[in-house]
Amino acid sequence: MDEYAAVFQSEAFSSGRVFGQFPPTMMDWLVPPGFQGHFLRASHQTGQVASMYWPGFAAILTPFTIVGLSWLANPVLGGLLVVLVHRLAFCVTQSVEAAGLAALLTLASPAVTVNAISFYSMTAHAVCNAAFVLLLLRPNAARAFAAGVIGSVSLVLHNPLPHILVATPWLLWLLLRSDRGRTVPAAILGYLPISILVGFGWLHLLAQIPIGSISSIAVPLADESFVTAS
Repeated sequence: MDEYAAVFQSEAFSSGRVFGQFPPTMMDWLVPPGFQGHFLRASHQTGQVASMYWPGFAAILTPFTIVGLSWLANPVLGGLLVVLVHRLAFCVTQSVEAAGLAALLTLASPAVTVNAISFYSMTAHAVCNAAFVLLLLRPNAARAFAAGVIGSVSLVLHNPLPHILVATPWLLWLLLRSDRGRTVPAAILGYLPISILVGFGWLHLLAQIPIGSISSIAVPLADESFVTAS
């Protein structure tokens, strides 16, 4: 369901909608009651359905979904992650051999390869966080701003915790530097637009979907009189 929620939301986006739309009377058949309010927010009044997760990863999937290649998004991100890890290792060690080994170990990691053939958002998290760290290795105002923008994308991919865990020590390090008067405000400015518009905006949109009571018995799909007669 973690994968399906993102794919479902990307399908809605690719059709030009913010929410999916189901027949209200069939809601319990199309979204099992146990998943309603956990993975998908579903309205029995309006038939609107949306992912409960923040929609950043679904937005990344959307261009691929439009051309019928949603399965390709994570393999592309996985390839980008290998490049970013190679670059990170080289910047830290200045060693071509160390960078090559880091790239090979990334390719050998099941956490990377398995996620890259799934619809989970973890590959996108790794890409965003690797780019975030790469930008802050040699920080200035422009790079800090760019890191904030990429960090805000990571925050809204599905939930903010993965990026918070990565970003916290780096942001604390920026605060301890002598140039914090330039880099810290730049990073904050980078974070704000997407975090507010997509992060809090999505929570506001979800709140507009009326929930009401969830029926305990789904509307029959077949004509009961026909079933009885048979």
